[in-house]
Amino acid sequence: MQTVYNIGTKGKFYGEAGGHMSQSTILDTQKCEHETASILNNFTIAFGKVHWGFPDLEIFDSLFEDQQFLLLLCTEGKAKVELNHHISNMLPGGLICVRKSDAFHFAECEMHDMQFLWLPFTFKRICECSCADAAVLNDFLCGKLSAVGYDEQLVDYSMFLKKRICGGKRCCLEPVLSGFILDCIFALAQNREALSDREKLVAYLKEHAKDKISVPELAKMMSVSERSLFYFFKKNFQTSPTDFINCVRMNAAAEHIHRGLSVKEVTEMYHFSESSAFCRLFKKHFGITPTEYRQLAEKSQLKIVSQDKLKD
Repeated sequence: MQTVYNIGTKGKFYGEAGGHMSQSTILDTQKCEHETASILNNFTIAFGKVHWGFPDLEIFDSLFEDQQFLLLLCTEGKAKVELNHHISNMLPGGLICVRKSDAFHFAECEMHDMQFLWLPFTFKRICECSCADAAVLNDFLCGKLSAVGYDEQLVDYSMFLKKRICGGKRCCLEPVLSGFILDCIFALAQNREALSDREKLVAYLKEHAKDKISVPELAKMMSVSERSLFYFFKKNFQTSPTDFINCVRMNAAAEHIHRGLSVKEVTEMYHFSESSAFCRLFKKHFGITPTEYRQLAEKSQLKIVSQDKLKD
């Protein structure tokens, strides 16, 4: 089941599914009274119908409605999708921008629990521009941005659009939808810039293993939301940010235990309030206590588990 809304060439909606059909709206961005109009002076956007529900991939080509791209935003549920043989986990706020030439399907999902907004659109450059925002849009057109991104605020955007349309406020929505498309593109760019290098992230956490880094602090450092950070860790390391940070800290702490430091010394070094808290986390990670770990290490019967294995 899906809800479909269609924008006419003058920015008016002509009803829901089964209503009148119209051509996609092509924006004259030089006249568009949108805060991003200065960026879009060099680009044009065209888009088709706005859909909410679950897309029927058996008619994949028809979802594009003669447009260049298909934007899919997960608003409810979770799923695994495969895009060009790469598996990604989709959570609310998860975003995928698909081209007609892409191989795309749902690898694993519960259809009755999933809700998407999807919107076909075309994006073209009409003249050159050297500003930073235009460079991001050019990268998008050249396929340099990731096709998968995440921004939890886009779910609120979707709700706003749906309430506005269902409430009968259907005029002047071209700039709203163009702004939505731009926000999605910049979300793809933000995730690429902040989260593209897994090795650097692991190196940073190893370097600061003694520090008690919280998830909010890590998200702030990387200029992404906590939910976006969670999505990234689930996708890349199949674990949560908290568990990953604890794994790095415990591996580093184990090296000090191996070198002969006492439990009390390591507890203080890694900023635990009590030795019992450190021992509980250590045992949760390794399955044995720090004392048992040292005894096995002294007998050369134990090899420290490398964090690098989590990158595979």
